[in-house]
Amino acid sequence: MTTTTRQTPEQLVAGLDVARFFSYFVPGLKLNGQLNAKCECPFCHGADKSFSLDQERGLFFCHRCNAKGSAWGFLKAQGYGVIQIESTLADYQTAGPIFTPATKTKTAPPGPIIATYDYHDEAGVLL
Repeated sequence: MTTTTRQTPEQLVAGLDVARFFSYFVPGLKLNGQLNAKCECPFCHGADKSFSLDQERGLFFCHRCNAKGSAWGFLKAQGYGVIQIESTLADYQTAGPIFTPATKTKTAPPGPIIATYDYHDEAGVLL
């Protein structure tokens, strides 16, 4: 019998690619190679760029609505459940999968073509 060990929230947040995570979930965030970035808050939608991200510590803070925390707290504030949070943070670890922004789903890189088949109808015409 195999057992899987679950990572603690601290372990998931510690291995997180902070820039990639917040860039995906906060569309207006512009990092531009800086350790700190500001944009419109996704919680209160303050147009004064009140949302700030400290990439080095992996923490966010809104100077308008006082929302603050780590990536875990960010997802919890967005309404994610514990299992969803664990899954999402695991996907954004430093060596994560490829994501398609339109759907937020994982996609695998295309593999090689293994076989091709010709399909014919009853009259023998190639479909």
